[in-house]
Amino acid sequence: MKKYLFIFGLVGTALFTACSTADDLAAEKPIETPSEDPKETALIVEASQNSEVPITLGVGQSRGYTRAPIGGESDDPNYVSFDTEAGKYLGVFCLATDYQELYKDNPPIDINWTDDDDTGLIVRMKNVPATVAAGDGSVAFYNHARTSEQNYYYPMGDWMKYNFYAYYPWQDEEEDDRTLVFKNNRVLEKYYDIDGSQDIIWGIADPESAEPVASSSAKNAAPYSAKYIRMKKAEPEITEDKYIPKLKFEHKLVQFRFFVKAAKATDAEEDHTIRDNLIGLNAQVTDMYIGNAINRLMLVVADTVQNEEKNTDGTLYWFGNTLNTKKLGIKTNGEDTDRFPGTPIPEDGDTDGHPDWVDAITDYSNPVGYILLAPPTVRGVNTPGVANNHVYQLYLKVQYNSGTGTDTNVVALSLNPPSGGFEAGKIYNIVVNVQSPEQISATAVLLQWGPGSTIPYGNE
Repeated sequence: MKKYLFIFGLVGTALFTACSTADDLAAEKPIETPSEDPKETALIVEASQNSEVPITLGVGQSRGYTRAPIGGESDDPNYVSFDTEAGKYLGVFCLATDYQELYKDNPPIDINWTDDDDTGLIVRMKNVPATVAAGDGSVAFYNHARTSEQNYYYPMGDWMKYNFYAYYPWQDEEEDDRTLVFKNNRVLEKYYDIDGSQDIIWGIADPESAEPVASSSAKNAAPYSAKYIRMKKAEPEITEDKYIPKLKFEHKLVQFRFFVKAAKATDAEEDHTIRDNLIGLNAQVTDMYIGNAINRLMLVVADTVQNEEKNTDGTLYWFGNTLNTKKLGIKTNGEDTDRFPGTPIPEDGDTDGHPDWVDAITDYSNPVGYILLAPPTVRGVNTPGVANNHVYQLYLKVQYNSGTGTDTNVVALSLNPPSGGFEAGKIYNIVVNVQSPEQISATAVLLQWGPGSTIPYGNE
């Protein structure tokens, strides 16, 4: 049994002398299973009470292009800020990750997320829904029912260092208890029904890069804790952005965007010949889909392991004993709905309603559709050491006039990855080149998200 009496005077005095209102000091949910030592129980409950220091988060910026939920304005077209879509939320966790210096040798309570006893000292915030405002990146926390905003506070007892983790989109474990799992001291989120429109995003704060307290006597004020925030606020000419935790986000999926064009004509033909032939056949793309999309995924939101080689923070896995795939339709640009069947491919004003069989694509702002998928190399949660060599299959259904009536041809294209593979957090423009209803190939063009390049892997 751990001995707490030696810190009772040190911590208990601080608890009672903090400047707080009665509401600020409202206790968290009490421990349901009493400790063997009533004094220990009383101290833990007391230390877990709200301090006067509210938890405030900032949001760092992500690099790259994508459809919602990444939005915002910037002078740099490759650089945009994070904000949540209307009706969607981040899921935020505030978790104890280590002890403050004074308590390292004789820890007052075990850091065990899996067996947390609701003291609020180890798992301070658990899957709290939050929104991020466009522009300034300010984070607003909500109650679990999302009916109103709610404040959360650092605990009075400055025993622990805390860090913040987040994922998007938020899932309600009370509606579906399969989604949120605390296992082996990790926080896991399971996505059972990926449809190709969701953008799975993971975020973490970085206390190691936080500006330290200036006072050399602040042994027990490492980020993040009530004491750290309190002491930083008291420093002269300090601004909030210098000390509040900032979440930095990563996309965990690959975005594919699709374009359809007439393949390059031969040297003996004029550039528009193939397009005119396709128009003459009344050729239309009537369906596009991935036939073997990986659809069951799991995200490690947080991992207590500090060893970089073994830490799995932010790792995405496919979930299950075997790799599950399903047919997923290409999505409408800017929407969550399937592109086909539905509105035809955007019309070319010169082709009287035919698909946009253009001779060249220089503007990648108006794709036929998109889909968000796990990197094909994603590993299985039960076989994390086994490399996955999955290749996505793109199917196009082309309808055309055969001369004796309407005919349909289905063409399968393997989305073979470029050198280095399809990387999470990057957008690949898949240019589908159509020579005829039977002869179709593809080329992948990487839009920059950081350093990028043009990657051909099909015949034009």
